[in-house]
Amino acid sequence: MSVWHDALEIGLLPLEETGLYCDGMTYVISHLLRKADIPHRCYMGYVKDEKRGDLVAPHCWVELDGDGDWIVDLRLRTWLGDDDEVPHGVFQTTRWPRFTYRGKPMKGIDLDEEAVTTMTDGKLSHVKVHR
Repeated sequence: MSVWHDALEIGLLPLEETGLYCDGMTYVISHLLRKADIPHRCYMGYVKDEKRGDLVAPHCWVELDGDGDWIVDLRLRTWLGDDDEVPHGVFQTTRWPRFTYRGKPMKGIDLDEEAVTTMTDGKLSHVKVHR
């Protein structure tokens, strides 16, 4: 992981303490990345654990544009268990070949600061995202 990707993950980790599911988490992360001028796309689809055959659908996540295969996903472990063998945070999909992410881009996600603050139970002030 690059220093920047590591810093991004650390900056987003306070969001883990919210009650958001994958869709709300994706909207909030997208809002923060947009504010920091970080190119990205939101996806909705599924994630499959090829080893165990587990399928999480529907599932939402964020892909960072221009960074190859980098994903931001803070909620997959909600469904597959809090296990170090399940990807979490900011990661490259090539480092997790056991998990297949498939989906379509989501459009029209544009929340204002007040909505995001409410969704995150005020934890937004603890989140630090920089380019």
